[in-house]
Amino acid sequence: MVAILVIVYFAVTTLVMIVGHQPILEGYEVAKATGAEPGLQWYWGFKNVFYVVMLYFFVIAIPFVVFTLIYQYKKGEREEGEHASKPWGPIENGLLIAWGVAVFAGDIFLDFVSESVFEYQKKIPENAMEIEVTGSMWMWQFKYPNGKTLFSFYNPATDKFEEFKGGFIVPAGVPIKLSMKSTDVIHAFYLWPPINKLQDLYPGRVTYQWFKVDAPGEYLVSCREYCGTNHAYMLAKIWVVPKEEFEQWYNGQIADADLINKYSTKKWYTKQAKGGNIELAKVNN
Repeated sequence: MVAILVIVYFAVTTLVMIVGHQPILEGYEVAKATGAEPGLQWYWGFKNVFYVVMLYFFVIAIPFVVFTLIYQYKKGEREEGEHASKPWGPIENGLLIAWGVAVFAGDIFLDFVSESVFEYQKKIPENAMEIEVTGSMWMWQFKYPNGKTLFSFYNPATDKFEEFKGGFIVPAGVPIKLSMKSTDVIHAFYLWPPINKLQDLYPGRVTYQWFKVDAPGEYLVSCREYCGTNHAYMLAKIWVVPKEEFEQWYNGQIADADLINKYSTKKWYTKQAKGGNIELAKVNN
């Protein structure tokens, strides 16, 4: 009975791993297609870590359990351990050393991938454009270096999310540095995939994060730290526009509404299509 339960467990776990792997690959392809950073690096790291964990699972965990089931203790049978008739030879010693080296190498690889992804996410590019972000219950404020300011306040009673036009505008292909603070409680500025980045905002303290997207389009932001009654509606959108249009808007040659309307869509993130083209795909069916 125990053997059957263990087999069922490993079969279900394997299926979950295989199915769960698909969103990781899809997220990687979406980030790659849009040039979304640091999301691309995050998915790359997660993908490699997943492969190593899968390798451990099939090469070490499953054989270990199978071995345990075969040689498990049975009352009344061989209760006194047998002495080895001969010491280990080169083959046994070699297998033991190889197993230890493989586990050590895997751990070093996981540490390297995790550390490289973390450092990449935290290191802000020197040429990044800085935008000040202020979070308050329950709205976002975005202030640019020239003083231009945009707001995002979502009213669930009157606003339809797919038509919501609160957020901020950034140029495509340019790193954006967000200097963030809160006026009241702790908030969390979450850039949805494919950017896939999160940073908390604290009262009386400035925190930072950065991102870059190459593909023009509309991307989503939300608060990911419970901050009160309307936390779920603390939303914003990012409109990534070509550099030329951004410069015109930034210098007052294009109105906020005109540029926002041009790039607003009911579709929230981009996905790679055949032939390398970019097509928009819904996430809210």
